[in-house]
Amino acid sequence: MSVRYVTVISTAKVRSFVLYLVFSLLFFFSASTPTHAAPNILNIITTVVNDSGNTWNPSDFSVSVKKDGQNVSGSPSPGTASPGKRYTLEAGSYVVIAGPYEKYSSSYGGDCSSDGQISLSSNENKTCLITTNDIPPRLNVIVSVINDNGGTLSASNFTIHVKVGGADLAGSPTSGKDSPGTLFELNRGTFIVSEDVNRLYTQSFSGDCDTNGNVTLSIGDIKTCIIVNDDNASTIPLFPNTGGTSNTEPIFCFNRNNLTWIFATIILGFMGYLNFRPHTKSTKKVP
Repeated sequence: MSVRYVTVISTAKVRSFVLYLVFSLLFFFSASTPTHAAPNILNIITTVVNDSGNTWNPSDFSVSVKKDGQNVSGSPSPGTASPGKRYTLEAGSYVVIAGPYEKYSSSYGGDCSSDGQISLSSNENKTCLITTNDIPPRLNVIVSVINDNGGTLSASNFTIHVKVGGADLAGSPTSGKDSPGTLFELNRGTFIVSEDVNRLYTQSFSGDCDTNGNVTLSIGDIKTCIIVNDDNASTIPLFPNTGGTSNTEPIFCFNRNNLTWIFATIILGFMGYLNFRPHTKSTKKVP
C-alpha cells in the first residue's frame, strides 16, 4: 500500500507571498517608468489703455513668447484680457513681447521684468502683465521772427494759440518760442494754430500746418507747425520801423537806431523853412 503525502500551506503564508509579489511588481514598474518634471504654467494678460482717442482691443495685439529667440508652441497669439492666455512650458528663461506698434507703447509687469523677461522653475505658475497705451499725438509750434526792416521783436513777444472748436486747449495761449518750440500733447483730431495779430509784422504758416494754421493729428503723430513773423517795411516816410509791441497800430520808437534819420529830418526841415519863408522889406518912416 502506497502512502501519499499532502503539504498543507497555511493561509498566512499565502497572504505573505501575494503581498510580496504585488510589491515586487510595483517596484519594478516604478523603476522602469521614466519620471517627468511637473509642468510650468505661464499666464499672459493684455490690458489696453485708450486715453488718447484710439480704440484697439487686446485681441488687436500680437503677443509672442520666445525661448532662445524662437517662438514656443502656440506663439505668437492675439492678446487676451484677464484671465489671459495660458502656456504650459518647461523650466527655463523666456521673453514676452507685444508688438512693437507705432501708435502704442508697451510696458510689462506682474512676474515679468520691465523688459518682458521671465524665468520658470519646476512646478511654477506665473503671470505676466502687458499694458499697452495709445501714444498721444504731439504738436510742436515754432515761432520764427524775421527782422529785416528794422524790427526788434523776438519770438517771446508773440502769443500763440492752439484751438479746437474755437476754444483754447490746455497750455494755450502761451508765449511763442523759437526752435525747438512749444510742445502740445493732444488727442487725435483737427486743430487750428494761431497767433495774436501784430500789425508791425506779416504772419505766415509753414511746416505741417496749412496756410491758415490748420493741422490734423492721428494717434502717434508728431507734427511741427512754424509761424513766421516778418517785420513790415516802414509806414512812416523817411523813418524805419524800429520796434513797439502794439497789436493794433505801429509804434515808432526814438532810439539810437534812428537818431540819424531824426536829426537829418530836423535839419532839412529847418533849411527848408529858411529858404521858403516869406521875406518882407523894411521901410523907413519919414517924418
